[in-house]
Amino acid sequence: MTNALLAQFIPEARELLEHAGSGLLALEKSQSAEALDDIFRAVHTLKGTSGLFDIAPLTNLVHAAEDLLVEVRAGKLTLESEIVDGLLDSLDLVGHWIDALESREVLPDDAEAAMAGRVETLRGWLEAGGPAASVDTVGRQAAPDWLGSLPEAERQAAYAAGAPLVAWSYEPDESCFFRGDDPAHLVAQAPGLLGLRVVPRGPVPPLEAYDPVLSWLRFEALCAAPLEAVSEHLRYASDQVQLSPIEPEDLIVLAGPEDAAEMFGDFGVRARALVATGARAELKAAAAALLGIIGSATRQAAALRWIAALAATADAGALLRLVSAIDGATPVPTPASPPAAALQAPAGAAPSRTSAGAESPLRQRAEAILAVQAEMLAVTAEEALNAGRLAAARTVVRRCLPHLAPARAEALKAALARPGDTAALFALLRPADDAVPTAAPAATPTAVASPAAPAPALSAAESPDGGDGKGAGAGPARMLRVDQAKVDTLMNFAAELVVAKNGLAYLAGRVEQVSGSRQLGREIKEQYAVIDRIAQSLQVGVMAIRMMPVSQVFQRFPRLVRDTTRKLGKEVELVIQGEDTEADKNVLESLADPLIHMVRNALDHGIETPADRVAVGKPARGTLRLSARQENDNVIIEVADDGKGIDPEVVRDKALRVGLITPDQAAQMAPEEFVNLVFAPGFSTREQVSDLSGRGVGMDVVRNAVRKAGGDVWLASRLGQGSCVTVQLPLTMAVTRIVTVEASGQQYGVAMDAVAETVKVPRGQIHRIKQRETFVLRDAVIPLVRLADSLGLAPAAGAPPDEEAVMVARVGRERVGIVVDGFRERMEVIVRPLDGLLAGLVGFSGTALLGDGRVLLVLNLPDLI
Repeated sequence: MTNALLAQFIPEARELLEHAGSGLLALEKSQSAEALDDIFRAVHTLKGTSGLFDIAPLTNLVHAAEDLLVEVRAGKLTLESEIVDGLLDSLDLVGHWIDALESREVLPDDAEAAMAGRVETLRGWLEAGGPAASVDTVGRQAAPDWLGSLPEAERQAAYAAGAPLVAWSYEPDESCFFRGDDPAHLVAQAPGLLGLRVVPRGPVPPLEAYDPVLSWLRFEALCAAPLEAVSEHLRYASDQVQLSPIEPEDLIVLAGPEDAAEMFGDFGVRARALVATGARAELKAAAAALLGIIGSATRQAAALRWIAALAATADAGALLRLVSAIDGATPVPTPASPPAAALQAPAGAAPSRTSAGAESPLRQRAEAILAVQAEMLAVTAEEALNAGRLAAARTVVRRCLPHLAPARAEALKAALARPGDTAALFALLRPADDAVPTAAPAATPTAVASPAAPAPALSAAESPDGGDGKGAGAGPARMLRVDQAKVDTLMNFAAELVVAKNGLAYLAGRVEQVSGSRQLGREIKEQYAVIDRIAQSLQVGVMAIRMMPVSQVFQRFPRLVRDTTRKLGKEVELVIQGEDTEADKNVLESLADPLIHMVRNALDHGIETPADRVAVGKPARGTLRLSARQENDNVIIEVADDGKGIDPEVVRDKALRVGLITPDQAAQMAPEEFVNLVFAPGFSTREQVSDLSGRGVGMDVVRNAVRKAGGDVWLASRLGQGSCVTVQLPLTMAVTRIVTVEASGQQYGVAMDAVAETVKVPRGQIHRIKQRETFVLRDAVIPLVRLADSLGLAPAAGAPPDEEAVMVARVGRERVGIVVDGFRERMEVIVRPLDGLLAGLVGFSGTALLGDGRVLLVLNLPDLI
């Protein structure tokens, strides 16, 4: 892929789609606000990242889904099954487009038309449930309460600019910096920005809880721009923004105490006359004159300032309302309480005292920081550390200077100018007499140049150290995305190395035979042991990279179960257990299709309809259980249901009718053997063909796929109580441990996983039952099979031995004794499947290369026996 950014986007998009899809299925079962938030974040993130590319249909479709979720979050729309269907279908379409992007780097030609149809469906639910509560429409009803807290000069400038006006607030997510967001830059680039107020969005935490990498601010801004332009600019933060289109009159907010002086009545009479005659210049002069003789903090003073600013441009109605606010009437909005002073954006704004003359909260916090520096320097430390601590303290002091009282700032500046005078600086760092060296009260500061206090600490799930209590020293877990093909290549090299080392053992034997140098042979064997240890460690390390939890396979089944049960009219609860069990990636990939067949069969054949279940005393809702566990070197997967089970007699009759078994075979078979006939090719108990089952394919495909992967599958069922399909697969398929056996002078390999034990059986203990040889092993009758006969080989020449070499193998759930001429070495090999003319040869799973260069045939015991 030529576009590196797009290559990074594709796997992230797939993860977000999977997260959103599984979340929707969980949300449908239990209406959880937390689950809904997780889904919204996934969809919102996908929308934002997709906007980086020229894939407008995808972005628009995800945006429509996001708008629908906004309605659900606001409680204006109920999340019904039909809406979940629509959202899931939309996510499926997006997933199809992601696949197209991966292969072609462009969307399909019909993407625009497909998007239009899906968006129309989603918007239809929005229209039915109410107006969309997206960023384009939130907050149209009334001006926000904080509008009056903006500086009066900025509001007057906005009034003069006229409509359209938009007031909006923005609360960035705490961890926005970890995603590369820059809230300050986003706000500064807003179109038509006229006013800005930056405030803490909650109580300021104590200084010791400071975390410099968290966002703890709230931005309140005023823009002279169309609503569409502002919402487009903020589209990637729409879930953190509240937009309110306002009228110019909403900006006239009067604050301050009432002034009951009689002069305001006289002014009101004169002002009304001036407005009526159009004498705007005289009105402005009268307002300015009155402002010169009254206090500036009263409500009347605020109205006079507005009159002076708007006298030349405002309509008569607005001016008369302001005059009424001065002489007693109150037609102009008044805040419920005096607005908090804003954290103004202009850098360099000097901190000031409040109107009551109290100490600036920012100055209090600066003094508290200096006190902490004094405490740090007072602690005795090694001489090597003192220089660094003093340099850090000097940097902190320098940054606090703009927020201190002028006299104190000058004294500290003079101490900083004398680098060698540490004692003077230390004395000055102690809290000043008029300062409060504690955390500032929860008051809004007047001005700030940089953040002085943090937001609340991250939760355990969000903290860089994962919330494990190890602290910053442990560092966050570092993840590296690696192309799957690169890991497969590395695994192949590791496997080749494991096999290649087998040649050293052969070489050591050749050296001893040809040259007679046993010393050299021992040295080669010693090096073989070293290489073997390194190769084993390398193989284990690479396998650990390839190991994946079975949840990677299980996560697709909630959707499959939901869709299938809705189609069948059944109620089924899916229970997943052991999803953290790990297996090799290739093993899990081979397991995906068989599991789909088994789940569909359980839903179609096994679990009854609600009416049928209630009729036999069962709950209307059935249960399908997917479980995984690890046993030795195998992973065990079970698909169990509490349905009607399988009737062995029905299976037996059907098998006899289609000629799958003979009456003599049926007479010797146990009920569990009848049940496992469902794995036979072309066998089905379904009389009517549907789109889910009845065609005679499915369970035989399951068995073939599992056995091809080196595993086995079997079925257990109890009539009226349910069925359980068990799949056993090796943990890894890269390197196979085998034991070599000899038959009629030929060597063959057998996977160690299939070998239970090896024994020597005296010929006198071998008995014949009907047409088969058997022997007794620990009170169990074990049938015998001669490997030479199964392979069609001529028997070995000479008299038969007194004892037979028997390999007891596991074939399914049964044990079978395989008579061989002898056992040879054990080794690790790479089994290559047969291809060309030999492809599909029954009885062999593949070939392996020996250390001396010979090719070894590896047996497939289930097919051979």
